[in-house]
Amino acid sequence: MRNILMWGSLLAVAGLLCLPVGSQAANLKLPAPGRGTLSGRVTLWPVSPAERPGSTPAPRPAAGIKLQVYGPFHEEVAALTTDADGQFRVDLPPGLYQLVMALGQGKAFTKDLPAMVTIARGQESRLDIRLDTGMR
Repeated sequence: MRNILMWGSLLAVAGLLCLPVGSQAANLKLPAPGRGTLSGRVTLWPVSPAERPGSTPAPRPAAGIKLQVYGPFHEEVAALTTDADGQFRVDLPPGLYQLVMALGQGKAFTKDLPAMVTIARGQESRLDIRLDTGMR
């Protein structure tokens, strides 16, 4: 019995040592209980009208892009705006959703949207979106 208690105590302490602390704990984002998460990043590409042979410029984050999430009855359930890094994130109940780009987002277009996304309880579904600037 003493060995079981000792091992149980050691495992509990080891588990506590693995938990994030300080600023790491603040950055840990878990879905709300009974919900899942939809997240992703919107980028612009190409960002230069001329590319040197052998080089591929990195896509640029698309800040301020407005996205809409629609539920199974075509009702808007969330409206999102990408942050300075082009990131978006929202917790949703489990189910099937459609993600679309709101009208009036400039001249960029994408083949990535509209997109159907399945949200599962306790899981994160990621959808990265590349906006085509039309530069060639």
